[in-house]
Amino acid sequence: MIVVLGGSRHLSYIPDDVVDSLQSWIREEANIILGDAKGTDAKFQEYLSIENYRNVEIFYSGDHARHNLGNWQTRNIDSGLKSKGHAMYTAKDREMTKIADTGLMMWDRQSPGTLSNVIDLLNQKKICQIFVAGDDANLYHLNTLEDLEKWQSNIPEVFDEAHARLKAHKKRTVKMTEQSEQTLF
Repeated sequence: MIVVLGGSRHLSYIPDDVVDSLQSWIREEANIILGDAKGTDAKFQEYLSIENYRNVEIFYSGDHARHNLGNWQTRNIDSGLKSKGHAMYTAKDREMTKIADTGLMMWDRQSPGTLSNVIDLLNQKKICQIFVAGDDANLYHLNTLEDLEKWQSNIPEVFDEAHARLKAHKKRTVKMTEQSEQTLF
């Protein structure tokens, strides 16, 4: 089983419910993939490093992995972009959600990138866990996009941005594929 982990760069803790899920995957010897960002990615890396867990691969875009606390295998995902904005990291996220069987995201209710990962997993009919930070911090198990509706009405702008990022990535991917095919002929 391949598990993708991720979350907001503004969260820097791992709650007990999430630790329970991580421990379950460790016992199952799941392959864990995650990014190289500060915040949640770094905390997941720290936890997995302390646990001395080796079935981990760090995905990154750009010149090098920004964080690799366990000295794990890395995979560079070339976005085809020269700028270092969120679009460059979106390519990495889309690759991770594509190859994962399931995922766990820690969301601060503000990060459209984290929400995009959840939406992408659910669109692919993959079960996803989402820890939602805040006053009523809880870990939720999601099976469908409808399971996200409880937050959409409260923060529609984050959902709009998440969907816009997914749409823009799809458009870039189609364009890059068309350009690649043109150079073959």
